[in-house]
Amino acid sequence: MAVGRESEWLDLLASLGQLNLSSDVPEAGEIDAILKTLVQGSMDIDNRQSVTGDHISWLQKLLEFLCGRYPPAPPTSDEAPPPSPDALTSLLKLMRNLCAGVPENQKLILASDVPTLSTHLVLRLASPLTPSHAHTAILKTTLQLLGNLCVQCGEGQRAVWRLCFPEVFRVVTGCGNTELADICCMILHTCTLGLQEHRAQLCSKGSGGDDIIAHVLSCLTTTDQSEWIPILLDSLLTSTSLRQLLECLESHPEAEGALLGYVTTALELPDNGNTEEGSVSGLKQRILSDENLLFLVDEFQRVSQLLLSEDAALLREAAGSTLKNPAVAVVTVAMATLRVLCSFTEREKCLLTVQGLSPLLEAALALLRQLAELDGSAASGKHRSRLRHVRPTGSEQLHPLFGTKRDLLQLVSSLCYRNTMTQNQVRELDAIPLILNQCSIDHHNPYITQWAVLAIRNLCEGNPANQALIASLEQKGVADTKALLEFGCEVEIDDHGKIKVKQKPK
Repeated sequence: MAVGRESEWLDLLASLGQLNLSSDVPEAGEIDAILKTLVQGSMDIDNRQSVTGDHISWLQKLLEFLCGRYPPAPPTSDEAPPPSPDALTSLLKLMRNLCAGVPENQKLILASDVPTLSTHLVLRLASPLTPSHAHTAILKTTLQLLGNLCVQCGEGQRAVWRLCFPEVFRVVTGCGNTELADICCMILHTCTLGLQEHRAQLCSKGSGGDDIIAHVLSCLTTTDQSEWIPILLDSLLTSTSLRQLLECLESHPEAEGALLGYVTTALELPDNGNTEEGSVSGLKQRILSDENLLFLVDEFQRVSQLLLSEDAALLREAAGSTLKNPAVAVVTVAMATLRVLCSFTEREKCLLTVQGLSPLLEAALALLRQLAELDGSAASGKHRSRLRHVRPTGSEQLHPLFGTKRDLLQLVSSLCYRNTMTQNQVRELDAIPLILNQCSIDHHNPYITQWAVLAIRNLCEGNPANQALIASLEQKGVADTKALLEFGCEVEIDDHGKIKVKQKPK
């Protein structure tokens, strides 16, 4: 059945108001056919603009009827079968379409009980983990309807937020369906646009927003096809400090690690030269703030001290444990923080800000020394890792300590770059032999040799005292020393096969 003119479309819409919903069940197939035709006609803006309050009232009554006869579980043998989910899905699609580009329709639907009915329907169908296929179709359309009610409509933003935060958002993002979670992120993003109070509530510890953000971040590990999850996260990162976001997620260490990992990935994206809101360069510019940088420094020093306290008991426990051990969760956050710091210090402005911070260097070297003692490379240069599950097979995850010594060397190397005070501090802390002993291949720290050599290069550049110290040491594990030749040192192999680094003749 096709609708050729606006009058025909309105007549068909009016026919829904003539249904006697209090009597016997109307013919399900007939209702479904009418609704599908109306959905097709609702693609026409003129048809959408012709809708009145009476039409919305009829649609609300039909929604009440269909929701009341569509239970979330299959009926028992003595119950009447529920109406086809197609009819309910078509009705929700119709109301979703009516909101598009017609603010008056948004207001009419907001003034009705449709938003409340919709949120109740979502909670009924989404509460079981991994909703059924039929439920998923209904949920998807219901969420799209709620999203359309918010678009460029402050009244809609507030109404939907009031109905959905936090329970509906929490249930949908945690239901195990990433497609539904993605649509939910669209609603979250739309509801927080221009409304700082909503954004602050979402990012406040104990508000329920922590569960929502944690669920959203968990979806990142299961899909790379999401559209709205990164948009929501980018929006939060540009408007909220890392301190506030991580404090919000304090009871979700896996989510903290995931957020920091997302930040690291974002900083690795190529710049596009556009610093406007929503652009890659704009996002990176806002993340790379002094406030975020100094917070990361403080956080890294805090978690490093925690890991090294009591004879590094927590670090030792994590190093020999499986991924489910609570100690590993602490390490996950610490190492994710380290990796973000490494990304920050790749930028000259950020590097200059932290190069003079002695506690940061001390924390990095203390953690490197302890890890080297754990794997046996502190003195011998030979790595005997005690980590479990560091090399994944199949679906296994990497242990969070995987690559940590490499990242610590990267941070130390950056801090020493053309900074005499930091170069001297490394020598005074007796850390140069420690760094030299990392110049051998370690499968648990890919490219550690290259980072160790770069660290030695930066330690030697313009620093005769460090050059002299290195020249006096005999090392067995140096794998690549070409970079040293350019900075006042040269390498010789004696008759016994030992490698010596000494001052280069002037």
